[in-house]
Amino acid sequence: MTKQKTNRLSREQWLSRSLEILSNGGPGELRIDNITAKMKVTKGSFYWHFENRSDYIQSLAIYWDKWSNDSVIDRINEIETDPKSKMQGLIEYVIGENLGDYDDAVQMLAHKEPQIAPIIARGFMKRLAFLKAQFKQLGFKGDNLETHTRLFVGYFILDAVMIGRESKKKRLDQALKMLDFITSK
Repeated sequence: MTKQKTNRLSREQWLSRSLEILSNGGPGELRIDNITAKMKVTKGSFYWHFENRSDYIQSLAIYWDKWSNDSVIDRINEIETDPKSKMQGLIEYVIGENLGDYDDAVQMLAHKEPQIAPIIARGFMKRLAFLKAQFKQLGFKGDNLETHTRLFVGYFILDAVMIGRESKKKRLDQALKMLDFITSK
């Protein structure tokens, strides 16, 4: 009798691959049977890492927040330069890594799984706070500060949902023009 080799995934691999599945197929794809089949692992592997589906969904939201917000903000904050250059670095990284692809899917998941909505909302608030700090350093105040911050974020929501089908080069060129426009006084 030959033993069948099974894949062993770490918790982080589970969550990373789950974000891909979510991004490619939407929240309906996150059924235990479906994800174990796509990952070519057993249900035992799932239950090794997660207590149940609810624990899995919450863990996925927390993972997304740390991966898509905390680590990106930390990476950009390591750039010891002016705020506009930090925003340029953010643009280049977000477009280069297609990070916007995950945001729409995670928001859809939060609508379907309301228990994670606060986690997702906090993640987006981190982005707003980071960008607001950059615009504030550039001298924007009051309503102008709030408006410029929201315009920047809104641009990337549009980019991920509608413009994302264009080449990365075109998206990057357009985003950098937007940055010049939105940071000028």
